[in-house]
Amino acid sequence: MAVTATTFHALLVLAAAVLPAAAAAALDIGRQRPFEGARSTVGEWALQQDAHAQRRILANIAPFSGDGGAMPGAVCASPSRAHPDYYYAWTRDAALVMREVLEWAAASNGNNNSTDEAALRERMDSYVAFTRHVQRAGGLGDAKFHMDGAPFRGPWCNPQHDGPAIRARTMMAYMRLLAARSNATAADADADASGAVYRVVVRDLDHVADAWPCAGGCDIWEEVRGRHFYTLLAQQRALAEGARVAAAAGDAPRARRFRDAAAAIAPELRRFWDAGRGYIVATVDRSDGPPAKRSGLDAQVLLAVLHHAPDMVGAAHVTDTVLSLVRAFEPMYAVNRAVRAEVGGRSVPVGVAVGRYPEDVYDGDGSSAGNPWSLATSAVAEYHYRLALRLVSAATRDNDALLMPASLARLVAWTRGFHGHDKASTDLLLGLPPPSPGAPVRGAALRGLLHYLLASGDLYMARVAYHTGRDRTMHEQWSRASGYGRGAIHLTWSYAAHMSASRARAMLVRELERMT
Repeated sequence: MAVTATTFHALLVLAAAVLPAAAAAALDIGRQRPFEGARSTVGEWALQQDAHAQRRILANIAPFSGDGGAMPGAVCASPSRAHPDYYYAWTRDAALVMREVLEWAAASNGNNNSTDEAALRERMDSYVAFTRHVQRAGGLGDAKFHMDGAPFRGPWCNPQHDGPAIRARTMMAYMRLLAARSNATAADADADASGAVYRVVVRDLDHVADAWPCAGGCDIWEEVRGRHFYTLLAQQRALAEGARVAAAAGDAPRARRFRDAAAAIAPELRRFWDAGRGYIVATVDRSDGPPAKRSGLDAQVLLAVLHHAPDMVGAAHVTDTVLSLVRAFEPMYAVNRAVRAEVGGRSVPVGVAVGRYPEDVYDGDGSSAGNPWSLATSAVAEYHYRLALRLVSAATRDNDALLMPASLARLVAWTRGFHGHDKASTDLLLGLPPPSPGAPVRGAALRGLLHYLLASGDLYMARVAYHTGRDRTMHEQWSRASGYGRGAIHLTWSYAAHMSASRARAMLVRELERMT
C-alpha cells in the first residue's frame, strides 16, 4: 500500500506518514557503485571527529581545573571569555548538549566502554543539581547563568521560553535511562533518583504550561521578539511527553494540564507555513528585532524539527524549507564557490555552507556581515540522513511500496544542479536521473535513493570537515570569505550538532549494509 498524503498540521501532531501518493512510472536509479559506508572519506572523518567532539564536550562541563568557582554540572557554551565572551551556562545549549551525553550513556547498554557510563551518569546528576539550583536562583525564562550558578543580571533578550522545555525533555530522557538501568539491588536508590529528577521536570513544565501563550519572548538567536516556531514546537512536544510522564507518576492533575496545553499549542503551529514564500517562517506576531530581518527564512526552523519533532522529517513543508535555506545561502558566501575541498587528504565534493538567516549581520564578535555556522551546516547533513531513515521506516511499514515525494524530487534536482558542472563528483551523485514526483520507489530504486541521500548528506558533512580543519577544533562560525573559524572557539553546541548528525549517518549506514 502506498503512503498517503500528509498535511502539515497532521505532522505537527505526531502523524507518521511522510510521502504523498500519486501514480507514475517506477524510478530507475541504474547501477550503483560498491557501498563504502563508514569506510568512505567522510565516514572516516566523522568517526575520528566523534572522539574529539566527545572529549571537547566533556571538557566544557564543570568542574574544571582552571575554574574552581564553576558549579559542577554547569555547561559552558564556550570556554571563550573575550571576543566573544561565551563563558556562561545557556539553558538551551546545556540541555541539548546533555541530551548528547545521554545518548552516549544509552549506547553503552549498561556496560563499560570507551566512555564509562558511571562517569556520564555522574555528569548528569551534577547537571540535575545545577538545574535545581538555577531554577530557584533566577527566572525560569532567563537565557543564561554565570558558571557558578548566579543569575546573569546584565541586559539581555529575555525571556527565552524554549530552554525549560528542552531541559524538561532531557531530564525525562534521563528518567527513562534510570528506569532502563534499574535492578533489584538498587531499585530504591534508582527510584529516589528518578523522583528527584521528576521534581525538576515538573518545575520546568509548570512554567512552560504558564508561559506558552506569551507572545513577547525572544527567539533562539536572542534578537527577535514574537511567537517562534522553534519555541512553540519545543513547548508542545515537552508538554505532550510530560503529560505521559505525569500520568505514569500518578500525577493526574498535572497530566491533564500538560495534555490540554499541548493540544492548545498544536493549531498555533499551522500559522508558520507561508504558502506564498514556500517555507515555514521562524516568527509570527513579531514585536521587535532587526529591521532588515524580514524574509522569515531561518535555520532555526530546521533545528526545531531535528531537536523536537523528528517525525516531521520528510514533511513537504519542512523539506521545502531546507531547500529554501540552501538556495538562499549558496550565492551569499564566497566559500560556496568551491564545490570540492580536501578532506582527509582527498578531494571530495562539498555542499553549501549554511548560516542562520540571510539578513544576518552578526560576525561572531560584532556586526558586519553574517557567516556560515557549523551547527547549521551539520543540521542540513543530518536532515538528509534522517530523511533516508524515514524512507526506510515507511518502506517497512508499507510493504516496500513508496511514492517519490515532490518536495524530495525538488531537493534532489537542486543538489544535482549545484554539482552538475563538477564532472569529478561521484557517479552516485551525478548518475541519479531526475526522479518524477509520485513515481513508485521500491527495491533497487529505493536502495539507490537511500544511497543518494547518504551521499547528499555527506556533501554537507564534508563542508563541515573542510572548515573544521586538521586540528578538529570547531568554532561557532566560519568566515564567509576565507572559510577559517570565526566567533567562539570550541562551541559546545557545534560539537553536539556534529555528533547528532554523525549518529544519524551511522544509523543510515547500518540500514544500507543490511539491505546490501
